[in-house]
Order: sequence, then C-alpha cells, then structure tokens
Amino acid sequence: MQEFIKNIIYYVILFVTAVLFFFMIDDASAIDYSQYKELSMPNEAGGQIILTLDECKLEDKIKKQFSSRAYATEPDGTIHEGCWNTPNIQDAPVGDPNIKIVPLVNVIWHTGDLTTYAQNQFKPYKTENNI
Repeated sequence: MQEFIKNIIYYVILFVTAVLFFFMIDDASAIDYSQYKELSMPNEAGGQIILTLDECKLEDKIKKQFSSRAYATEPDGTIHEGCWNTPNIQDAPVGDPNIKIVPLVNVIWHTGDLTTYAQNQFKPYKTENNI
C-alpha cells in the first residue's frame, strides 16, 4: 500500500512539473537550436536533462518513435537514459485564436515514463564539442 501511495505522489509531482514548465514559457529567447549538438535544462535532482543528436540507446521499438538520445544526470554522477522527439507543430489543431501552439519535447525514459517539456526550456549545453 505504501508503494502505491509513493507512486501516486511521484506521478502527481511529474504532472505538476510538466504543467509548471508549460506556463513558464519564455517567448523572448529565440535560439537556433539546430546549431548545437546538445541542449540541457536543470532537473529537480540538481543535475541536468540533456538532449543529444546521438542515436537513442534504448530498445529498437522505442527508437522508431524517439530516435535521439536523452539522458538525465544527478549530482552524484548517476545517469538515467532516455530518448526524445519533438512533435510536428503543423499537426496541431488550429482555429481558436486563444490557443497558443507551443513547441514541445517528449522524453521517454528507460523506466517507460514519458515526460513532456516546453522546447524553449532547453538551452545550449556547455561542453567542448557542442558546436
């Protein structure tokens, strides 16, 4: 029963985090993401979520939908593998002028959890080979 409650709390925190990221969109920062090999954003563990152009390291059935590698770091050096994609915004519904289309990033983690982030939360990751 305690494990069930822990799982509920975990998923509620994930949902709240996704909603907060959605509302924290910064329109003023237009970055040409195509020139970088890696992008990152801080995570709740005190590390980073990093999107790369490398091939997804998870099983083939995931690679078909999420072709690029993502990973999350923790301060103690722990790395969590994942893969990411960006939905095509041309496929988004149109018609209501009050609805803003926001470019998103979907990350599927090695655990099978799927998390969605606002694309502009990711900034160029500072590494020597990130040009």
